[in-house]
Amino acid sequence: MPLPIILMYHSVDDRNGRSDVWGNSVSPGNFASQIEALVSERTVVPVEELTRCVRAGRVPGTYAAITFDDGYANNLAFAKPILEQYGAPATLFLMTSTLDRPGFWWDRLEHIVLEAEPLPAKFCITLPDQTLEFTVEGDDRAQTMIAIWRRVRLLDPDHRDMAIAHMGNMVGVQSENPALRPLTTREAQQLDGGIFSVGAHTHSHPSLPALSPPEQKREIVDNMAICERLLNRPITKFAYPFGDYDDRVRASVAETGLALACTTVPRPVQSGDDCLALPRIQAGNWTGDQLIRSLGAETYYG
Repeated sequence: MPLPIILMYHSVDDRNGRSDVWGNSVSPGNFASQIEALVSERTVVPVEELTRCVRAGRVPGTYAAITFDDGYANNLAFAKPILEQYGAPATLFLMTSTLDRPGFWWDRLEHIVLEAEPLPAKFCITLPDQTLEFTVEGDDRAQTMIAIWRRVRLLDPDHRDMAIAHMGNMVGVQSENPALRPLTTREAQQLDGGIFSVGAHTHSHPSLPALSPPEQKREIVDNMAICERLLNRPITKFAYPFGDYDDRVRASVAETGLALACTTVPRPVQSGDDCLALPRIQAGNWTGDQLIRSLGAETYYG
């Protein structure tokens, strides 16, 4: 018997053999196959409708909601037409500091560490308040990249960008991947409305538990204000960057008046769930049949 789910996507692009350490990319062909399979097996509803059912204490088992994080331009170019073709509503949780910028910092970092030739034995980075050293051990570049990611994601956004830019200069890797660029301001306006609806995702995508409550609220409120000014409507939904949250972060979200918030806890939705900590299942670069089989796996239902 199916259980209600919220699916999480990021980028709809064809990596063409390039690295995808986090599994964030789904090819346009596979995405179309997934949405076709999903609407044939499920009732796809806006995440707000699914949340309303959670509050009412009964969520139909066939319900599925579709969400995207961050704000890749390919969500407009590739995902939106496919969603419109199948009448499947979706939400984009939008990070606002990258609007009109060339790329996301995690994609730049992955490009540097996975594709630089050669990679130095050590990165030594001097920032205004500290010096960072990253040792490259063994041949597993993915693990090296993840170790660096764990540290730089906790930095102040300006220092994080400085650190990644310094690493790029060290190895001579600077190019951005146009297929992974963020939305422009105009594109974000074009995406919102009809099949797609925009929600909040903080301004600079920090790990919120690492911030003080005032800093947490500023990241959330500034993000909401930019989105509301851009779209000329209230913002009522939110997703935690990296899925990171705790009781303090949840309290900050609650104080803003947001009606729902999504995590990255990979399981189906239950009628007793906290509407400010809803679980989501990340879709891989699968065919439609593979998606349906994955949603029936004991990983999620056992």
